[in-house]
Formats: sequence, structure tokens, C-alpha cells
Amino acid sequence: MGKKLLYMFFLIAFVASSLLGGIQPAAAHEMKGEKGNKGKGFEATVKDGPLVLKNTPLLISEKGRNSDVKFVVTDSRGSFKTSLADGAYAIKGLKSKENTWHSTNTSFSVSGGKVASKNKEITILKKEKSKGKQKSSFNLSGTLTEGDKGLKGTLILSKLTGDYEEKIYTVSSNRNGQFSASLPDGEYYVHGIETDGGFYRYEMFFSVEGKAVVVEGEKLGALNISLPVSAYTGKASDSSNPLSDAGIVLEKLLSDEEWDTEFIQYATTSKKGEFALRELNDGAYALSIYHDTFEAWQVVKFTVEDGKIFVNGKEVAHLAFKVPELTLKGTLLDGKKPVGNAGLNIEGESADGEYIHSYVSADKNGNFQYRLPDGSYTIFSVDEANRSTYINIPFEIAGGKIVHEGKAIKSLTVALPPVTFNGKLVDGGTSLEGTVYVEKMSEEGYYDSYDAWTDENGSFSMRLSDGKYKIAGGFLFEDGEDFSLSTEFEIVGGKLYVDGKRLSLLEVQVPPVTLQGIVLDGGQPINGGEMEISSADRNHYYWKSIREDGSFSMRLADGDYNVETIYLMEEGSSTFINMSFSIKDGKLFSGGEFLESLQISLPGVTLTGTLSEEGNPVMGELSIMEINKADYPVSVWGVTNEDGKFSFRLPDGDYMIEHIFLFDGTQFAPNTEFSIQDGSLYVNGVPADSLDFVVPPVTLYGIVTRNGQTLAEGNVNVISSNEEYNSYQSSWIHEDGTYRFRLDDGDYQILSIETYPDYEPIFLKKDFSIQSGRIVVDGKEVESLDINLP
Repeated sequence: MGKKLLYMFFLIAFVASSLLGGIQPAAAHEMKGEKGNKGKGFEATVKDGPLVLKNTPLLISEKGRNSDVKFVVTDSRGSFKTSLADGAYAIKGLKSKENTWHSTNTSFSVSGGKVASKNKEITILKKEKSKGKQKSSFNLSGTLTEGDKGLKGTLILSKLTGDYEEKIYTVSSNRNGQFSASLPDGEYYVHGIETDGGFYRYEMFFSVEGKAVVVEGEKLGALNISLPVSAYTGKASDSSNPLSDAGIVLEKLLSDEEWDTEFIQYATTSKKGEFALRELNDGAYALSIYHDTFEAWQVVKFTVEDGKIFVNGKEVAHLAFKVPELTLKGTLLDGKKPVGNAGLNIEGESADGEYIHSYVSADKNGNFQYRLPDGSYTIFSVDEANRSTYINIPFEIAGGKIVHEGKAIKSLTVALPPVTFNGKLVDGGTSLEGTVYVEKMSEEGYYDSYDAWTDENGSFSMRLSDGKYKIAGGFLFEDGEDFSLSTEFEIVGGKLYVDGKRLSLLEVQVPPVTLQGIVLDGGQPINGGEMEISSADRNHYYWKSIREDGSFSMRLADGDYNVETIYLMEEGSSTFINMSFSIKDGKLFSGGEFLESLQISLPGVTLTGTLSEEGNPVMGELSIMEINKADYPVSVWGVTNEDGKFSFRLPDGDYMIEHIFLFDGTQFAPNTEFSIQDGSLYVNGVPADSLDFVVPPVTLYGIVTRNGQTLAEGNVNVISSNEEYNSYQSSWIHEDGTYRFRLDDGDYQILSIETYPDYEPIFLKKDFSIQSGRIVVDGKEVESLDINLP
């Protein structure tokens, strides 16, 4: 059984088409070929304050694209996986456990395919319950139907505003499909229709003007929305029992690319494990499944031809599939008391050699169960509502049975260590809500990190073994920012000691806000971003979000600091600043003068250019390094927009574009040198308007296999043999096992392969050359250089 059926989170993603005023079912729209911001594989964990948002539908959009929306659902670990290019985004709405939609407008940025934050997490700091039906007079009315019959359901809407603070509205229909509501004047966007716990993608724009509803400039008396009828059925079960309350995700496959999909429908299974899907256009589709005991990405692929379903070329009456048997059962305890609503992190290797990482939820009584294949595993941590605890409980699944300490058992008991550390997060005499980061100390340095989350009173607790620790910092929910500390304590015999004195509780004093500032571009505040600040010795670095009004604040201890870089979301590039300042007695100083606020003025754009391949724009990342300068050379990076354009704000100096990383996983090293003189671009001493790069063709291609099976993830590393300094390049191993390089003519060596999940290198040192763009191995030209690992 492949890793995707055991480990990967399922994706529910769609990109809305330009439906200005159009009222059409989503399934009727072919999205392939539309211009959009596909980007690359992206994974993130979402938290609502301290808690991960498990099994939660989210609405995500790129800033500036009201009609470019993704519908995703988090898994049991609060994670979702989709495709996002680098840039600025916002979670516009979420559906709570109480089945209520909330507006959130939680901003986050994507950099290098990851969340641009310290913990690589997105934290919901505030949310507002959706606006529902009003009892007063209404200005929106209509009918929701399924075919020619009325349908009971809920329209999920967003009100679009100029400041991007959209509000989520829900409008429900009765059994006859009739709905009405009182909405404020403005423009609205329909995300989809919710029925019977499921969700069907249905997109449209409309506006409300007084008591009139306007679609495509035409005033309508009512909105009549018709969904396709339920036409297909399916069932999920193991060998003997149906799988109830499972989430079924239906996507249309637009191409062979892994993430090139279009979300259609989300359904849940009944007590009998049954689910229904609405009528589909001809095409290729996939079903993914999520359940507390099992997750599978694209577990079933099928095609629709003339309304009929075909699986592996054979017509089927319904979509039935089996899930693995329940093999792991157990109870989580604190002493003799069950620990409910927690999660166990389990990793290991199946008998087939597949790496598995599962998050297993314990119910309110501390009971947990999961469907693990035969193999060797370890429970390495447990997440409770307000803390994470590292443990080490190895076990095996053999013949579908649990084996622990050499004995076959029916149920595994997981006993947590006792709570040994209690604390409270305060600012003066005021308690604060947030996260606390603790590091365990050793003579060699720091190792093992622990997290705890406060309650509404600022109190937190941890299950720590004996040893020396340091509170390294934390995150404040209300401020939305990190803070740094260095508060040491010790656990001896399960008791808390600070400076040799035994305490029952440690009050953690958070540094006050000591830095206020604003970032300006041409005298005007920038519209959000990120900033990096370092200590004067550059041993410590701090990241901070810049608000949408250009302002920022930080809680920094006394010391000397330097503003290193500003990352501009809209331009997609980092800008070197190098502005020093100090915090003395909690006050801000720069150049020896006291300041109320630090004003940062961005330099102007000095470098522009394009990236293209065969005349078409290409998206990628550029790495630029300052040369001919000994101390702290400027190093910046940036990404192109969807038109292949890039821009940088570089100070005067000599530079080199070292690497360009493309979103298809390949890269090339132009090593192009240029200079900025008096704010103008010079190449080889000659003035130039821009730097335009043409992507070289793929010259090295191959497939990586292990024991005859394609390797679906990892890296191939190549070095050049042409120079004294062997240049190094790396390529992704794609889902189909392929790798690609864009190499110039010359002699090379495949140095190593790094395989998932540990990425330990396997050294090959296989020599080859590129001659006239062709691969030559041992003097013979080959079409591809395939690699078979033992």
C-alpha cells in the first residue's frame, strides 16, 4: 500500500473561473488552460489560538483575487495540502465544529512553498460568526432546487469590500427550496451550497442595490439556483463493517499533474457507509477519503462517459471501496484518569518499507483506534488541548495484531508522565494568552523543544522530566507576535526550582512593547509584508509581520539590533535595509537619539527583468548575492509574478544572480554579474534597462526506482567536473519518479540521491556528460539516465 494511502493529507481545491454574473454549476466549467496562480505543493497547519483546527473546511483566497478561491479541509492534525505560489493570502472563512461559518480574514504569506512564519503555522487570531437570515424585511430571495424539486440547503457567501475584510454570510432555504435574507448593499460572491453536511461548489457574483438584486447588470426579482441531481452512489467499508462519518472528496482531474485538480463536491458517509454524488460531466475524477481511523488521497480514480462510471475501463454501478482493517486500539491515561480529546503522533515503517506518520485522535474517554498496516512504529508525542508531551512507546503490528514488549495484546495503554511544571504568562500584573516555547538544556547545548498553550487566565503546564530547561520565548495571540526570553529553571524529582528555590508556579514576565515603527515606500505606508531583525552580533534573528497600514511593533529586550530585510508581499522580493537601532531601558534609540518610532523608508526599484521559456513567461525564484565585498554582503531573493516579471530594490554595488529555481523543480545557474550605480543598472559596464533570462532546455532526464518501484519523492544531486570548484545542483524527484536538470554542455557526476523521509544521501558518483544537449554515459549517447537504487 503506497505512502499516499497512509500518510498524505487529502486536498480539496478549486480555482474559481471568471463568472461575473454567471449562475452555473461548478461541474459545468472546464478550468484547464485558464490563467491562474497554480504555484507548487504547499502544506500548512492551521490553529485557532492554541488548538489545531481539525477536520475544518476553510475558504482561502489570494489577496487581490476575489474570484480566485480555494476550498480546503484540514485533516486530523489541522493540516491541509494544496497548490499555492509564493505571495500573500488570507483565510476568509471557516466552518466550526458547531456547523457555523465564521469570517476570519487571517492573512498569511507563502515563501519558498512554505508559510512565512516562525513555526510554519497559520494562527486564527479572531473570527466573526457569519451573518444569517434576518427577521426584518428582506432584499434577497430565491429558490434552491435539485433538478425540478426544492432543496433544503445553505448558500455560503462572501461580501466583497475594498479593504479586503470580507464577511461570510449564510442564507438557508426551507424544505421547498425557498430562501430570503436582508443583506447590506454591496457585491457578493457565492462559494458553494451546503446540504446534509456536505458541500457542492457553485460560484457566482451578484450585487445588492437597495431592494434589488443585480446579476450581470440586470436587476432580478429572485435568484433561482439549480444543482445537478444526485446521480451516483458509493460505499466505504472494511471487510465486515461500514465506515460511517467519513468525509468523501470529489475532484476533477484536469491533467496528469498531481495538483492540477478542480474541487467538485464534499460528502459524508451515512451509518451504512454510503454516500451520494451529483451528476457529473464527462471526464476523469478522483475520490479521497478522510476518517478518524484512516486517510487516503485519491483512493479511487474513475471516468464518466455519457453519464456512466468506469473504473479501470470497466463500467460500475456504484463506487464501492474497501479500507484497511482496524489494527490499533488503545487508551490514553494520566495516572488512572483517561485523557480525552488528545492526539497521538505515530511514525514508523510498514512491512513493505513505507514510511508512515499518522496522527491518531483519542475521543473524550481517551480511547483511540487506527488502521495501521503490519510494521514497526513508535508513539513519539501526545498533543493535548494545551500542551505537547514527548514520549517513546514502541510497538508493532504483526498479522493485524498489536505486539508490545514482545507480547501480543488486544489494546495498548499509553500512560503520560505527570505534570511537573506550572507557569503563568504575564505582562506586569496582566495575564496574557499565548504559547510558550521551552528548550531542554545539556552541556553540549540546547535540544528538545516543548510547547504549551495558556488558558484564558494565562496559565499553562507541562509534563517535563528531570533536567535543566530554558523558556526561550513564545507567541502572543492578541498581539499576533513572537517574543524572546531566556528564563532558566530546573525540574528535580518532579519539582520546579528556579535559582535553587522551589516554586509551585513560575510567572513568566513577557517583555513590554519596546519597538514601534512604520515602513514607507515613496512616503506612503506599504500594504503589509514581513521584516527580519537581527541582534547586532547576528546570532539571533526575529521575524515580524508588517500590518496592512505599514506599521509594526515588537517586544525586544535591551540590546543592539539591526533591521536586515523587508519582504514585500506584492512585489514578491526581499529588500536589504541594514538599519541599526538599540533598546535601552525599554526605550528606542537610533544613532544615539531617542525615538518614539522607527521609520523605515524603502529604496526605489533598481533592478527589473523577466523569466521566459520558448517565448512564454515562467514563474520561479531568483537568488542574488553581492560580490566584491568582504563583510556581510547583501543577499536577497525574490519570485516572479505570473507574467514572469521580477523586481528588486538593490543599493549601489556589484552583484551576481547565482541561481534561478523554477516551479517545476528544476534550476539553473546563470552566474550573471551586474552593477547598480547611482540607482541604475549596468551589465558589463554598459547601461541596461533590465535583465531578461531565457530558461535553458532540459538536457538531463531520468527515472529513479528502488527494487523496481518508482521513487515518488526525494532529490537528485549533481556536481560539475569542469572546474576546480564543482558547482552543485539539485532536482526534485516527482510523483512519477522522474527528475530533470537544465545543464550546459560539460562533464558532470550524479553525486547522490536523497530519499524520503529522512533524506539521508545515497552516494552514487555516476559520471556522465552533456554534449550538444545530449546525455552521454561511458562514451555512448542515451535518451535518459535512469537510476535504480537497491
